[in-house]
Amino acid sequence: MSSTASLLRRTAFIVSIAAILGVLMAWRRDRLGPGASDSPPEWPEFVSATPEPNGEVPQPTASTVWLAPLDDGSCPADHMIKAKESSGIYHVPDGRFYERTNPDRCYATETDAQADGYRRSKS
Repeated sequence: MSSTASLLRRTAFIVSIAAILGVLMAWRRDRLGPGASDSPPEWPEFVSATPEPNGEVPQPTASTVWLAPLDDGSCPADHMIKAKESSGIYHVPDGRFYERTNPDRCYATETDAQADGYRRSKS
C-alpha cells in the first residue's frame, strides 16, 4: 500500500471520529435541554449544626468517677481499681498483676471502669 493511500485512510478515520463525536455532543445537548450546562450544580448554603454560643458556661452534669493515683503510684483507699490507659485494662486488688501495675486512673467500682471503656484483666 502506498503512503498516499495510508494518509487518506488516516484522514478519513480522524474525520469519521470527529463526526461521531459531534453527533454525540449534539444529541447530549438536545437531551439535556436549553440552558443546561456541563458545570456541576451549586452547593446548598451551609447551615451549622452547632448552636450559636450564648455566653453561658455549661455546668458539669456528672461528677468524675475516677481519681488520679497518689504520688507513690498507689490508688486511694476508696478507689482501689487500677486502670491503665495504654492497655485499656483495669486491675482489681486480688488480681495477679495488681501490685506491679502503675495506674493512670483509680476507680471505686468495676462498673465505673467498664463504663469508661476499660476491660478487666484476664489474670
